[in-house]
Amino acid sequence: MARAKVLGLAQDSYWHVLYHYHKPFWGGTRSRIDHEGFFVSPEGKTDPQAEMDAVIRLLFSGKVENLCPYIARYHWLHAQLGAESGSFPEPRCAEIEDIQPSSARLVFPTYYMNSPASMFGHTLLTLRLDNTSRMLDKAVNYSAFTQETNGFVFAFKGIFGFYSGYFNVLPYYKKMQEYGEINQRDIWEYRLDLKPHEMEAMVRHIREMEGVDSDYYFFDENCSFTLMYTVEAARPGLRITESFPLWVIPVDTVRALEREGLIAEAEYRPSRATIIRHRLSLLSPEDQALALQILEGKEPPERVMDLPEEDAVRVLDTVIDCIRYRFVKRKMELDAYQKTLMATLRVRSRLGGADALPPVQEPRRPETLHASGRFSMGVQGVEGRAAMTLSWRPAFTDLTDPDYPEHDGIRIVFGETRLRLGPEGEGANLESLDVIDIVSLSPRNRFFTPLSWAAGVGIEGIPGEEQGRLMRLSGGVGFSWAGGRTGLFYLLAMPRLFVGGDLDSGYSLGLVGRGGWIFRLFEQSKWQVFTEGGASGLGHEGRMLAFGVEGSLRLHENLHLGVSVMHQDRWGSSDLRTLGELRWFH
Repeated sequence: MARAKVLGLAQDSYWHVLYHYHKPFWGGTRSRIDHEGFFVSPEGKTDPQAEMDAVIRLLFSGKVENLCPYIARYHWLHAQLGAESGSFPEPRCAEIEDIQPSSARLVFPTYYMNSPASMFGHTLLTLRLDNTSRMLDKAVNYSAFTQETNGFVFAFKGIFGFYSGYFNVLPYYKKMQEYGEINQRDIWEYRLDLKPHEMEAMVRHIREMEGVDSDYYFFDENCSFTLMYTVEAARPGLRITESFPLWVIPVDTVRALEREGLIAEAEYRPSRATIIRHRLSLLSPEDQALALQILEGKEPPERVMDLPEEDAVRVLDTVIDCIRYRFVKRKMELDAYQKTLMATLRVRSRLGGADALPPVQEPRRPETLHASGRFSMGVQGVEGRAAMTLSWRPAFTDLTDPDYPEHDGIRIVFGETRLRLGPEGEGANLESLDVIDIVSLSPRNRFFTPLSWAAGVGIEGIPGEEQGRLMRLSGGVGFSWAGGRTGLFYLLAMPRLFVGGDLDSGYSLGLVGRGGWIFRLFEQSKWQVFTEGGASGLGHEGRMLAFGVEGSLRLHENLHLGVSVMHQDRWGSSDLRTLGELRWFH
C-alpha cells in the first residue's frame, strides 16, 4: 500500500478508466458507475485513493477466494506493485478463459428512422473467436434496461437518466437479427488494431462490468460513450472519453477511434430491407407486380415458370426475402409464413443455383460524412431589411443535407439556437430555439408501408414590430414516396401547440398540412420545395400559410452553403424571407 502511494497509482489514468472516474464541472472526482457492490470502499465512488487502499487490503490479503469479479483491478495492481503484491497465482476465471478473441470490432448499426431512440445510431463491440462462424462471435453491448412501450415516455426517461444501463455479452447473431433483420438498419463493422495482450485487458474489464449498472442518458452516458471505456482499458494512455464533455453521438466515437489510429479496416453489411430494395430495383415493373402477387397469395409460385430462368430466380429470391422479412416484423402469421415459404422454396428448388445478384452499392462510410456540430453565419432579408444571423447546433442533419441520400429523409436537430443581429442597431434577438426537432420520412411502396412522422419542441419569435416568444410543441404523421431519380415526396398532418402570453387565452392549438419534394440538382447539392397551410381553432385563432424553397451546396467536407427563400403568413403578419449562410461543421 505504501508503494502504491509513492507511485501515485490512485491518480493514474488507468485506475480512473477501470472505475469510469471523471471530474464533474462542479469539481472533485466521481465515478459514473452507480452499482454500490462494485466499490470496495464506502467512499470509492468519489475517492480513488480510498478505493485503492481498500482494494489492495482486500485483494492481496489472501482472504478472497474468488478474485474474478476484480480481475482487471487485480491484474493491473499486481503488475504495478511487483514483488510487494505477493506471489499470488494468476486467478483462473472461466468466464474469461471461454473468451479468447483473435480480434475485436466496433459495430455501428446506422440510423433507424422509425425509432426515436435509434435515430443517432448505436455501437457495440464484437470479439472474434477462432474456429467459429462470425455469427457466433461474442457481442458486447451496453444498453438501457427498459420494458417501456410508450415512445414519448421512453424518450423522456432516456434524456433525463431514469434508466439504468448494463453491459451484457451475447452471441453476435442475436444482435445481427435485431438490427439487420428486424430494425432495417445497415451495419458497419470496424476491425480494431489491437494486440493480443490489449484484447485480454479489454476482456478483463468487460468481465468486471457485467451486471454492473450505471445511469443511462441518451445524449452523453449512452451506449457509445460507455463502450469507449473498454477500449481505454485495452490500451493505457487513451483519452477518448475525455473528448466528449457534454454529449456523445455514436458516429463521433467511430471518428475518435480513427483519430487514434485504432481502425484497421471497415466492412459494410446491408440489412435485409436494403437487400430487398436492391432486388426490387433489378426487377421490371411486371416482375415486381408478380412477386407481390405471390407474396400475398394471389398467384402461385409456379407462375414464374413462364419467365426466363434468370428472371424467375430473381422473382422467387425476392419473394423469399420478403416472406422472411414480413414474418420477423410480425406482419405475417406463422401459418401463412410456413405455407407461402414452403411453396415458394419448392418451386425455387426446380430452378438453377444462386442468383448472380450484383452487390448492393456500398454507401459512404458514416464517419467520413461531415462532423456533427454546426455553426452558421449568414445574411437574412425580411421585406427588404437585411440583418446578420448566427446559429449553432450540436447535432446533426436536416432534410437538405447533401451528405445523406434523399430517400433517407431524416432531420435530427437538437439544441439549435438562431440569433438575428440588427438591423439598424436593434441588437440581438432570439429568432428560434429547437430543443429537439425530428422528421422521419420513410418511403412507401408496394412492399414496404411505413408511416412518416415528425416531432419537435422549441421556442420561436412572433413576426412583427414587437417580437414576443412562443413555446412550440409539434408532431405529425403522414406518408412519403421515393420517386427514384426524381427524389422524395411527402405529406404530413401536423398538430401544433403554441403557448405564450402574447396569444389570446395564452395558447393556440391548430392543425397544419405540410407537403414537400426533396431532390438533387447534382451530387453536391440537395434541395427542398415545400408548402404548408392550416389554422388554429382553439385559443388564439388564426391561419398559417408558408411556401418556399431551401437547399444546401457542399463546398468542402465540413463547409456547406445554405440558401432559402420563403413566404409566410402567420400571427397576422405576412413577409418574404431570404437567407444565405455559410455552415461550418465541427
